[in-house]
Amino acid sequence: MSRFGSTAPTLVTLQGPSGDLRIAVRPGCVLKVQQQGSRSYETTVPVDPEQQLWRNRRLVDYRQSMAM
Repeated sequence: MSRFGSTAPTLVTLQGPSGDLRIAVRPGCVLKVQQQGSRSYETTVPVDPEQQLWRNRRLVDYRQSMAM
């Protein structure tokens, strides 16, 4: 465990009109998002993603239970 927090990849979901895009990124990375016909913007992945991972885990569990 490094002193800067977890370095495990975090699964990020980008929601768009043509469906969701899921990508695994390392904490501290910067995601650059560019939409067609509009300006781009950047967002930083949290360095300590534990709370985000918990939120994503609950969402995945919910989706899986709904699919059954």
